[in-house]
Amino acid sequence: MRKKFTVGTIAALGLAMALGGCDGAAGLAGQALAGSVATGAIASGSNKARFARQDCDQLKAEIAGARRAMINPMTIPSTQAYIKDAQDVAASKGCVL
Repeated sequence: MRKKFTVGTIAALGLAMALGGCDGAAGLAGQALAGSVATGAIASGSNKARFARQDCDQLKAEIAGARRAMINPMTIPSTQAYIKDAQDVAASKGCVL
């Protein structure tokens, strides 16, 4: 599972870096996307540690809040990683979301 995420992250970063070399908005979008993907990957461990200290209701609220916050296309990859971390911890605790 982690191997898939790593390969996907590397592929997304490669695409974003390729876009980063372009002029104008596409270059900026590529750089922002790369930053968002990298942020999601880096923060995973600390997110899971914090989620482990929460109960099922708190995890449910975290996930709902993160879904509501997905309005900026540039932060969607890191937000999706955040939600996935919360869902993984919730599943390991046996929470029904």
